[in-house]
Amino acid sequence: MIDFTKAFDTADHAILVSKLVAYNVSPPVINWIISFLSSRSQVCKVNGHYSNPCTINRGIVQGSAIGPQLYILMKGDLKPLSSDNILVKYADDIILLVPENSTVDTATELCHTQAWAVANKLGVNTKKTKEMVLRQPRARSHYLPPVLDDVERVASAKFLGVIFQDNFKIDLHVNSILSQCNHRFYLLKLLRSQGMSAVQLEQIVQAIIVSRIRYALPAWSGFLTVELMNKFQSTLKRLYRFNCTTQIMSFNDIAESCSRDLFHSITKCGHCLHELLSCYAERPDSLRPRGHDYVLPVCSKKIALTVFFS
Repeated sequence: MIDFTKAFDTADHAILVSKLVAYNVSPPVINWIISFLSSRSQVCKVNGHYSNPCTINRGIVQGSAIGPQLYILMKGDLKPLSSDNILVKYADDIILLVPENSTVDTATELCHTQAWAVANKLGVNTKKTKEMVLRQPRARSHYLPPVLDDVERVASAKFLGVIFQDNFKIDLHVNSILSQCNHRFYLLKLLRSQGMSAVQLEQIVQAIIVSRIRYALPAWSGFLTVELMNKFQSTLKRLYRFNCTTQIMSFNDIAESCSRDLFHSITKCGHCLHELLSCYAERPDSLRPRGHDYVLPVCSKKIALTVFFS
């Protein structure tokens, strides 16, 4: 998990414009972006005294609609050295996946990323960069790859709001969600005591409880044990006992609904995961009917039981 130091604030405008030209962006759009980034200044205030304005030639305006897109273009040419490795990029969050059988190890890929950062006037913060080795729970330490210099190896990490663990369990993420839901129970009790109607209260439950459970649910629901699912179900029953819902919601129904919604979105051509599906050519009439005409993706690599990902 690679962290760039003040990624949005240190993006160089000249380098960004040169990359826009390389991507064949139309000149009027480039000129509009230049105008958007130009003529900005900043001042410092110390003890009530202001410094002279200083022109800003670096940084992307955070909070703007075009800000994340510009940063995506900024790091669009950052690619791994080996085709075996994968770079998962989302705005300023970057995940480097290196399998055991890769031709380029993690340390070399990290050095390559740091060299790219220097060339693009960015910096990799090694103190906030973390490494996690996905492995079997009982894997012995001498089978693990060597520790990277100045990079902490962790057993769990949060990425885009989901806590991942090196043993493929999801306990920490579930406990985090349940803790947040428990804290919000007080608000529900307060609203109920103030006379909020049952219909309005149920809408609040959907907004602050169910929506938190549904977030990225298809990505981690497959790792849930029966015990963890029962914890979610107990929370939903608790909502019913407190008269916050008119009926007991089913966690299995919520998970199935999220999976159906995701698959429906994937079937659309504009979805980023649509390429994982391919049209189903022929189908014997003797088979039972299906809800779609796609072939589901299968793993193309045979990964042994001792394989780790760093």
